[in-house]
Amino acid sequence: MSRMIFWNINFSIVFNYVEKIIKSLGSDKLIDIVEEICDRINTPATVLVKHGILMWYNKNLQLDNISERIKESDFAEISKKMMRYLVVNYASMHIIDFKERQKIEAKLGIPSQRLLIQSIKKSNE
Repeated sequence: MSRMIFWNINFSIVFNYVEKIIKSLGSDKLIDIVEEICDRINTPATVLVKHGILMWYNKNLQLDNISERIKESDFAEISKKMMRYLVVNYASMHIIDFKERQKIEAKLGIPSQRLLIQSIKKSNE
């Protein structure tokens, strides 16, 4: 139980920092610069920031790039979980058709029910 609490707190803290970086550094006018720098550094953290900015400011979900990158050996499990969480947040804020939901489910292993639940919660708020 204590291990689960520790990892959940750890995830929350790190995810909040990543989300804060995305919203602090991101801008639709800086997309090219962000992509260039993040591609040059190419760590899991920069991948999270890059795709977070693309999803938040450019409304662009690059599902193929994300799925290829998270399969690499340097991508830790917590980073994969954060990327999935970013995609679920994106799906809850945007209209995604059935075909796209199936693609997300197949490539990232996010159940379509989770995507639907998040979008229903957002529409009820």
